[in-house]
Amino acid sequence: MPHPNVHQYLDASTAHLPADLLQGLDAIDGVIAREFRDGWWLWVPQDVPAQLADYDRLPTAIVTLWHFARARECNWVLLDADAPEVDELPTYEHAR
Repeated sequence: MPHPNVHQYLDASTAHLPADLLQGLDAIDGVIAREFRDGWWLWVPQDVPAQLADYDRLPTAIVTLWHFARARECNWVLLDADAPEVDELPTYEHAR
């Protein structure tokens, strides 16, 4: 019997992205994101440098999240208004 696909994700506060990015995360070229009631699911590319080569205007805050998550073998970032802040990541002041 084949094993199911299991993916890891980083659970982090929405404070790790600036408010202007949170308003239209799914409209940014090169970003795959899905909004839910308390935040966003943000896809993390398998090969971040390749994604950056294909999309050269990605916001630094997103790239930082991608690198941090990929270094921990995460395929997704759950940006949740109620999640804790990650000490190693920058935070931005805004209503969570």
